[in-house]
Amino acid sequence: MAKITIKHIHKVRKKLANGKTAEYHYLYRGGTRFWSSSDKVQLGGPIYFELYQEALQNISPAKGKFREIVISFLNTPEFKKLAERTQKDIKESVFHKNGIDTKFGDAPIQAFNDPRIRKQVYAWRDSIAKASKGDGFVQADTRIGHLAQIVTWALDRGWLVQHHLQKVKKLYSSDRSEIIWTETEINEFCAIAPQWLKRVLIVATETGLRPGDLHQLNRSHIKDTRIILRAQKNGRMVSIPITNKLRLTLDETPSDQFQILVGARGLPLKKANQFGQKLGEWKKNHTNIRPELHLYDARGTAATKLFAAGVSLSDLALFMGWSVQHAAKMVEIYCSLHPQGNDNILIKLQQHPNT
Repeated sequence: MAKITIKHIHKVRKKLANGKTAEYHYLYRGGTRFWSSSDKVQLGGPIYFELYQEALQNISPAKGKFREIVISFLNTPEFKKLAERTQKDIKESVFHKNGIDTKFGDAPIQAFNDPRIRKQVYAWRDSIAKASKGDGFVQADTRIGHLAQIVTWALDRGWLVQHHLQKVKKLYSSDRSEIIWTETEINEFCAIAPQWLKRVLIVATETGLRPGDLHQLNRSHIKDTRIILRAQKNGRMVSIPITNKLRLTLDETPSDQFQILVGARGLPLKKANQFGQKLGEWKKNHTNIRPELHLYDARGTAATKLFAAGVSLSDLALFMGWSVQHAAKMVEIYCSLHPQGNDNILIKLQQHPNT
């Protein structure tokens, strides 16, 4: 996750009587102090942002500006009941150095009732896509999506009378149903990859877990024949059967390693997206596997294996965040790529009541 920067922070460093240096954060120069390094509050953490927002609510610079809408949205019951990961993602879109608050916070509320705002928002989105590396399209779409979400809320609450951000076209195409790891590609990768990267790919293709859930996966989630954990994206508890291949991988994981997936040095990676980045870099430099194939595409492969292991299409769709029809499509595509031994899966698919 990118470093989050928020505006209007005046930082003061002061040498204390004991020789140590303390840092204090104020809202504007001469404004309210809302954080100090002596507080037991993580700098840049969720509580830090809550303290910042509370201080921001009590000052006049937010009144009549779009920032007032943003602050109100972040303090609503609707926002607070969202999954923790979702709240964190929205806050990043708001407080990033090129985020919603930086770009539109000082704009008058009425600017969002003007149809010309759509042109400005598109230009902002395109600038994010150009400035970002790797997943720039995804970042740009995410931020504009969160802005549209805030505008929708403002319209419903009477802050605005027009919604000029409806049906904004996405830069990133999320339909990657034809891009699935084949068994040949998995075997090719695992034959020469370092053990820690091999473990990442096998766990991903056997469970269908998103990067955030792969990052949190540890031994406490392993319950006999299943993996049981709360998904970060939607907060739901998921129960995933442990296949024979996954069981072998788990058994080969060092017994003193609490996190199932770690980095090259045996330590947990700091960010969830590092798994995909490092796997992609290694694949590009050491194999001839298709360049468009990413770690996230392992979910399609896992869908078929989970369906064959007894997970219903409806449960599979719920877990993956797909429609039942899309889940069925993914299983069918995988089986067409791997005709050997998949006849029984196709028969089971055809007999499923939801297809």
